Amino acid sequence: MRRTVGIVVLILLTLLLCSCSQNKNEGAAKKFLVSYYTISDFDAQSVMLNQFMSDLEKSESPEEVTKEYHSLYAEMMTANGFENFILNRYLLTLQKMAVDTGSTLSLSDIKLSKNGGAYDFSVVVTAVSDSESSIVQTGQLSFSEDGLIDNVFFANLSDLSKD
Repeated sequence: MRRTVGIVVLILLTLLLCSCSQNKNEGAAKKFLVSYYTISDFDAQSVMLNQFMSDLEKSESPEEVTKEYHSLYAEMMTANGFENFILNRYLLTLQKMAVDTGSTLSLSDIKLSKNGGAYDFSVVVTAVSDSESSIVQTGQLSFSEDGLIDNVFFANLSDLSKD
Protein backbone atom coordinates (compact mmCIF):
# COMPACT_ATOMS: atom_id res chain seq x y z
CA MET A 1 0.00 0.00 0.00
CA ARG A 2 2.79 2.44 0.87
CA ARG A 3 4.47 1.65 -2.41
CA THR A 4 1.28 2.40 -4.35
CA VAL A 5 0.85 5.73 -2.56
CA GLY A 6 4.49 6.56 -3.29
CA ILE A 7 4.02 5.79 -6.99
CA VAL A 8 0.84 7.89 -7.15
CA VAL A 9 2.62 10.84 -5.47
CA LEU A 10 5.55 10.49 -7.88
CA ILE A 11 3.20 10.49 -10.88
CA LEU A 12 1.36 13.56 -9.59
CA LEU A 13 4.63 15.44 -9.03
CA THR A 14 5.80 14.54 -12.54
CA LEU A 15 2.54 15.82 -14.03
CA LEU A 16 2.80 19.02 -12.00
CA LEU A 17 6.37 19.65 -13.18
CA CYS A 18 5.44 19.01 -16.81
CA SER A 19 2.53 21.43 -16.50
CA CYS A 20 4.80 24.17 -15.09
CA SER A 21 7.29 23.67 -17.93
CA GLN A 22 4.50 23.85 -20.51
CA ASN A 23 3.16 27.10 -19.01
CA LYS A 24 6.69 28.58 -19.01
CA ASN A 25 7.17 27.69 -22.70
CA GLU A 26 3.76 29.06 -23.59
CA GLY A 27 4.56 32.33 -21.82
CA ALA A 28 7.92 32.57 -23.60
CA ALA A 29 6.25 31.88 -26.94
CA LYS A 30 3.71 34.68 -26.42
CA LYS A 31 6.38 37.12 -25.25
CA PHE A 32 8.55 36.36 -28.29
CA LEU A 33 5.66 36.76 -30.75
CA VAL A 34 4.58 40.08 -29.23
CA SER A 35 8.19 41.35 -29.31
CA TYR A 36 8.72 40.25 -32.89
CA TYR A 37 5.45 41.38 -34.44
CA THR A 38 5.00 44.74 -32.71
CA ILE A 39 6.46 47.73 -34.53
CA SER A 40 4.83 50.83 -33.12
CA ASP A 41 7.35 53.57 -33.85
CA PHE A 42 8.14 53.82 -37.56
CA ASP A 43 10.76 56.56 -37.14
CA ALA A 44 12.67 54.62 -34.48
CA GLN A 45 12.60 51.47 -36.64
CA SER A 46 13.91 53.42 -39.62
CA VAL A 47 16.80 54.88 -37.62
CA MET A 48 17.59 51.50 -36.03
CA LEU A 49 17.52 49.66 -39.37
CA ASN A 50 19.70 52.25 -41.11
CA GLN A 51 22.19 52.22 -38.21
CA PHE A 52 22.29 48.42 -38.24
CA MET A 53 22.96 48.29 -42.00
CA SER A 54 25.63 50.98 -41.71
CA ASP A 55 27.32 49.19 -38.80
CA LEU A 56 27.16 45.89 -40.65
CA GLU A 57 28.86 47.37 -43.72
CA LYS A 58 31.67 48.86 -41.59
CA SER A 59 32.16 45.88 -39.30
CA GLU A 60 34.49 42.96 -39.80
CA SER A 61 32.50 41.07 -37.18
CA PRO A 62 28.76 40.67 -37.79
CA GLU A 63 28.50 39.10 -34.32
CA GLU A 64 29.38 42.46 -32.73
CA VAL A 65 26.66 44.23 -34.71
CA THR A 66 23.98 41.64 -33.86
CA LYS A 67 24.92 41.63 -30.16
CA GLU A 68 22.62 44.60 -29.50
CA TYR A 69 19.70 42.79 -31.13
CA HIS A 70 20.50 39.64 -29.20
CA SER A 71 19.75 41.52 -25.98
CA LEU A 72 16.15 41.93 -27.19
CA TYR A 73 15.72 38.18 -27.49
CA ALA A 74 18.43 36.76 -25.17
CA GLU A 75 16.15 35.84 -22.32
CA MET A 76 13.82 34.00 -24.71
CA MET A 77 16.23 32.22 -27.09
CA THR A 78 19.22 29.90 -26.99
CA ALA A 79 22.42 31.07 -28.70
CA ASN A 80 21.78 28.49 -31.43
CA GLY A 81 18.18 29.67 -31.81
CA PHE A 82 19.29 33.29 -32.19
CA GLU A 83 21.98 32.34 -34.71
CA ASN A 84 19.41 30.50 -36.84
CA PHE A 85 17.05 33.47 -36.44
CA ILE A 86 19.74 35.65 -38.06
CA LEU A 87 20.81 33.12 -40.70
CA ASN A 88 17.20 32.68 -41.84
CA ARG A 89 16.97 36.48 -42.16
CA TYR A 90 14.10 36.74 -39.72
CA LEU A 91 15.79 39.31 -37.46
CA LEU A 92 15.10 42.42 -39.53
CA THR A 93 12.45 41.21 -41.99
CA LEU A 94 9.56 43.02 -40.32
CA GLN A 95 11.55 46.16 -39.58
CA LYS A 96 12.57 46.41 -43.23
CA MET A 97 9.01 45.83 -44.42
CA ALA A 98 7.72 48.49 -42.00
CA VAL A 99 10.34 51.00 -43.15
CA ASP A 100 9.77 50.26 -46.85
CA THR A 101 5.99 50.64 -46.57
CA GLY A 102 5.85 53.29 -43.83
CA SER A 103 3.78 50.94 -41.68
CA THR A 104 3.40 50.09 -38.04
CA LEU A 105 2.52 46.55 -36.98
CA SER A 106 0.43 45.23 -34.14
CA LEU A 107 -0.43 41.74 -33.01
CA SER A 108 -3.68 40.23 -31.83
CA ASP A 109 -5.36 36.86 -31.43
CA ILE A 110 -2.36 34.69 -30.47
CA LYS A 111 -3.21 30.99 -30.75
CA LEU A 112 -0.74 28.34 -29.61
CA SER A 113 -1.03 24.58 -29.87
CA LYS A 114 1.49 22.16 -28.42
CA ASN A 115 3.16 19.93 -30.99
CA GLY A 116 5.71 17.66 -29.28
CA GLY A 117 8.48 19.88 -27.92
CA ALA A 118 7.29 22.83 -29.99
CA TYR A 119 4.35 25.18 -30.29
CA ASP A 120 2.56 25.83 -33.56
CA PHE A 121 1.32 29.40 -33.63
CA SER A 122 -1.22 31.47 -35.46
CA VAL A 123 -1.42 35.23 -34.97
CA VAL A 124 -3.28 38.10 -36.58
CA VAL A 125 -0.92 40.88 -37.62
CA THR A 126 -2.31 44.29 -38.54
CA ALA A 127 -0.28 46.69 -40.68
CA VAL A 128 -1.26 50.34 -40.59
CA SER A 129 0.04 52.99 -43.00
CA ASP A 130 -2.39 54.99 -45.17
CA SER A 131 -4.79 52.07 -44.82
CA GLU A 132 -5.12 49.13 -42.47
CA SER A 133 -4.83 45.47 -43.40
CA SER A 134 -4.61 42.29 -41.39
CA ILE A 135 -3.14 38.91 -42.18
CA VAL A 136 -2.91 35.61 -40.34
CA GLN A 137 0.68 34.54 -39.78
CA THR A 138 1.58 30.96 -38.89
CA GLY A 139 4.69 29.12 -37.83
CA GLN A 140 6.35 27.09 -35.13
CA LEU A 141 8.57 27.75 -32.11
CA SER A 142 10.74 24.88 -30.84
CA PHE A 143 12.00 24.88 -27.26
CA SER A 144 15.13 23.55 -25.60
CA GLU A 145 14.86 21.54 -22.41
CA ASP A 146 15.60 24.67 -20.37
CA GLY A 147 12.56 26.49 -21.79
CA LEU A 148 14.31 28.76 -24.32
CA ILE A 149 13.33 29.06 -27.97
CA ASP A 150 15.77 26.97 -29.98
CA ASN A 151 14.27 27.35 -33.44
CA VAL A 152 11.77 29.62 -35.17
CA PHE A 153 9.90 28.88 -38.36
CA PHE A 154 7.54 31.35 -40.06
CA ALA A 155 5.34 29.69 -42.68
CA ASN A 156 4.15 32.82 -44.50
CA LEU A 157 6.19 35.80 -43.31
CA SER A 158 6.60 37.18 -46.85
CA ASP A 159 2.81 37.48 -47.18
CA LEU A 160 2.93 40.58 -44.96
CA SER A 161 4.71 42.60 -47.65
CA LYS A 162 2.16 41.68 -50.34
CA ASP A 163 -0.67 43.83 -49.01
